[in-house]
Amino acid sequence: TLTGTPSGPTTFNSQGTFIITWTYTDGNGNSSQQTQTVIVDDTIAPLANVTNLPAVTGQCSATASAPTATDNCAGTLTGTPSGPTTFNSQGTFTITWTYTDSAGNSIQQDQQVEITDTTDPNTVSSPSDITEPLDGNCEFIIPDYTGMVTATDNCDSDLDYTQDPAAGTIVSGHMTETVITVSSSDDAGNASSSSFTLTVINQTPLSITCPADIMVQNDNGLCSAQVLFANPVTSDACSTVSVIRTDSSGLNSGDQFPIGITTITYMATDEAGNTSYCGHNIVVENTEAPVVSGIEE
Repeated sequence: TLTGTPSGPTTFNSQGTFIITWTYTDGNGNSSQQTQTVIVDDTIAPLANVTNLPAVTGQCSATASAPTATDNCAGTLTGTPSGPTTFNSQGTFTITWTYTDSAGNSIQQDQQVEITDTTDPNTVSSPSDITEPLDGNCEFIIPDYTGMVTATDNCDSDLDYTQDPAAGTIVSGHMTETVITVSSSDDAGNASSSSFTLTVINQTPLSITCPADIMVQNDNGLCSAQVLFANPVTSDACSTVSVIRTDSSGLNSGDQFPIGITTITYMATDEAGNTSYCGHNIVVENTEAPVVSGIEE
């Protein structure tokens, strides 16, 4: 038995077809040859190291890291993406990773990238409770308060603001309290709100007009005079008015007023507590001459 002697290496580590020539020689110098073909052909595709790639998630953006696969010849292979691996907008995206060995064997696997903003905006500043007066029409038109509210968001720098009740809503009545709610929302539909109380008060002045001063003579034989006078006239654009006497004379229209000056005073008060005052004088003059008696002629 003779063992062949190769014409070159017998181990090959690269793809291709190689020829080995084997020579058999006996002790007398007689020899023969034969050739052998060696074919190195990698037909095995790489194997992904993770069977199912987990979804890459983010609130505002997300970046996927390249996964790997193992090849029977090349060892560890890094996936090549089908497109971008960083995403900065809301939505679901698919990256197709391809692993290819030097022999051209390849496999692919998909990975989802999910960007979903679930964080509500954060209200930074909001007005405290506000008190406003009624206007000349006894109303208050709610303005746009959205500019008084500031909010920040993790993703959206341009938030939308809405108000309830809306600007332009009319409020009337003294001490009317209305809760104003301002909401901020981002592009993903997340929203937060802040509220404050708007109190509308009646500061419209009221008026009260008393009768003019009255000057009369005493009644015959009396140190007084019966006096008639009208009630004061009041006006208020926004509420009813109540009137009370504030003097201490105790005398009313039609009573006998003593000689001298009696001052009648009034206070008018509306439903909002606004007040106004007026007064007038009743002057009784003693014009009766004295009667002489007890003199004999």
